[in-house]
Amino acid sequence: FKRPEFYHKKIKVINLKQIEENLDKFAKKEDGFFVVDLKKLGYHKVLSEGKVTKKLKILAPSFSKNAIEKIKGAGGEAVQC
Repeated sequence: FKRPEFYHKKIKVINLKQIEENLDKFAKKEDGFFVVDLKKLGYHKVLSEGKVTKKLKILAPSFSKNAIEKIKGAGGEAVQC
């Protein structure tokens, strides 16, 4: 038995490392934060691989628990939208 294709959900994920490496492409600076709207960029979930060295405000539909901890640990915000 094989499930129909519409049951297969394709989730586009990104790691914190990739966000930090591409801040110049992804982010705009507002109120001391680098604001990254991943929903507009087509991403569904933020994963925790990598270090967070800047104050990030990331808007995304979903975050891993560790990603939220790393973002908040660097003084940033993880906003689910």
